[in-house]
Amino acid sequence: MYKNIVALVMDDDNKWREDFRDALLNFGISHVDAVSSMDDAIRCIATKKYDVMVLDTLEDYGRRQISGPQIAFLAVQYGQTPIIFGVSATDYARAEWKNPHFTYEFIGKDTFDTEKFYILLKEKLASKTRSD
Repeated sequence: MYKNIVALVMDDDNKWREDFRDALLNFGISHVDAVSSMDDAIRCIATKKYDVMVLDTLEDYGRRQISGPQIAFLAVQYGQTPIIFGVSATDYARAEWKNPHFTYEFIGKDTFDTEKFYILLKEKLASKTRSD
């Protein structure tokens, strides 16, 4: 049903990256790119159009890092209009996602529920299809 949908998952935590990738594949999305670094995410959005993005709110650990919100903003600058899910292990990261240039849904890793994610994804994909 969603085989023409292209998704990007960006998370530096291998378990969460694979969990979100698997959730999208199990939902029926057959094209899912999963990356662990900002540089890989930038390369992806520069070369491919994404319908769905699940982006972690990454922190700077003393090295050059770009956060999920910045990746979302770059995608919009490239002319993409993906459905964006902002992800974080802590609720305080919600403030980092506030941006007037794109809309998003925030997902807390500590309260992640696959079935609720699927319901939200189905709603968002239905509205995206109607507006495209």
